Amino acid sequence: MNMTSTDLLSNKLARQHFLDRNRLRIPPLSTSLQIVLGQLNFVQVDSINTMARAHDLILWSRQQSYRPTDLRKMVDMDRSAFEAWTHDASILPIVAFPHWQHKFIRDAALLQERWKSWHQGDFLPQSQTVLDQIAS
Repeated sequence: MNMTSTDLLSNKLARQHFLDRNRLRIPPLSTSLQIVLGQLNFVQVDSINTMARAHDLILWSRQQSYRPTDLRKMVDMDRSAFEAWTHDASILPIVAFPHWQHKFIRDAALLQERWKSWHQGDFLPQSQTVLDQIAS
């Protein structure tokens, strides 16, 4: 179907696209977690733990062999994913890292400016003393 910018997407096609994009129309089989995270683009890390943490439920609903330690392993051991502050705390596939570097650089400069007003007095000189002790 060829669509132009003036064509409208029917509700049925919009729903199908949404479900496909979020991996909700395919069985949650043993696709690798790397593929699942890559297709979702990110998963928001949620500390709320009523039945289980929300991000664990999201990933399990798309890959039923998923275990919470799998995501930590991707970030902490395999380095195939990384944590970042997108609009909330999130875990993203490592292939997205280059696309976020501009934000990290911008945020670092902003934080350095704010850091001085947040930590007044002798905080900064004492921080350097601690870093020097660690280095030695």
